[in-house]
Amino acid sequence: MQPGDDDALRTFYRRYLSERHRDASAEGCPIAADAARKDGPVGETMTRGIETFMNLLAQHYAASDSHADESATQYRNRAMVTLAMQVGGIVLSRATAHTDAQLSKHLLDAVLDGIEKAIV
Repeated sequence: MQPGDDDALRTFYRRYLSERHRDASAEGCPIAADAARKDGPVGETMTRGIETFMNLLAQHYAASDSHADESATQYRNRAMVTLAMQVGGIVLSRATAHTDAQLSKHLLDAVLDGIEKAIV
């Protein structure tokens, strides 16, 4: 994904917030799967991964023509919000997948819609 490529970013979010990703917890987002393991090397690795991903998103927002008037802090804040939305969406969708598939799917769709509106 190249900074400034809104289509690639949308594709990434669509894949992340999909039923396939939700159901592949062993292969999917390690943050959503292992958030409870925060001490020691696992926590340090997760922190580095979160920082790296937030920086990539912030760079994308900075390179996008539609966000040219924002400051570096605003880009980072937008990255934090979208990262929290996507991780929260997949966690909630996984938590409800086996007991209410319709709610689980609706969570994915609603979060994706919110993220797509946030990045436009």
